[in-house]
Amino acid sequence: MGWRDAKWFEQFLRRDRLSYYPEKFGDELAHFNEALKQAQTDMAALEKDFEKRLSDTSRRIGGSALAPADVESEKQKRRDALHRAEALLAADS
Repeated sequence: MGWRDAKWFEQFLRRDRLSYYPEKFGDELAHFNEALKQAQTDMAALEKDFEKRLSDTSRRIGGSALAPADVESEKQKRRDALHRAEALLAADS
């Protein structure tokens, strides 16, 4: 697992800790709000040059034998994933 995966896994475990230690609710909620703000900041940074990076990557792999058959559909899948992540973050704020 990468460090970003570990952050999400830690957030997943946080839910269980609330059921075992309800007296720590205030601390856990404050930590959640900090993590949410950081995730929103990370998403904004990713979004800033997302289209440029996507185009650069598709151009770079376009001639490769390992490239997906339909590069445009792969690009759309990545755009859709970004929009789903944005929607999840917006729902939590």
